[in-house]
Amino acid sequence: MKRQEHFLFKAAQVVNWAAAASVASMMLLVCADVLLRFFRSPIPGAHDMVGFLATLAVSLSLAYTTVTKSHIAVDFLLERLPRRTRLYIDGVNTLAALIMFSIVTRQSASYGFYLKATGETSQTLQIPVYPLALGISAGCAFLCLILFFQLYLTLVRIRRS
Repeated sequence: MKRQEHFLFKAAQVVNWAAAASVASMMLLVCADVLLRFFRSPIPGAHDMVGFLATLAVSLSLAYTTVTKSHIAVDFLLERLPRRTRLYIDGVNTLAALIMFSIVTRQSASYGFYLKATGETSQTLQIPVYPLALGISAGCAFLCLILFFQLYLTLVRIRRS
């Protein structure tokens, strides 16, 4: 079991580095655009590219945030409950997140294929936007894999307690 956990953690780290690269690229692009505006030569389509990079940054960072439990949690009430009850609540929360992100995965993939079929492009650069929707779908699918594994581990812990 530890080997699978380690593999998923390392995979989440790699995907998170891609998200970090998106954030760094977004920062560099905005800084370059602002500097070039002083010389009356802004970067054409910078707004489109920043939107694309932000979308990738968010969708690719979801799995790592879940693996490291870096999300915001208010658990001052849960700390007072028995361990088994906390495990049940954790299992229900993980299942709810798995269901929700499964729907997001399916819908964003469906939307991506719709955008591809209609030939939708960005306003300024005329870049096809369907890869972004499919990227969101891929990031959420990876998150679903992580959530499924966490749900399995929670069920194992419930069974042992």
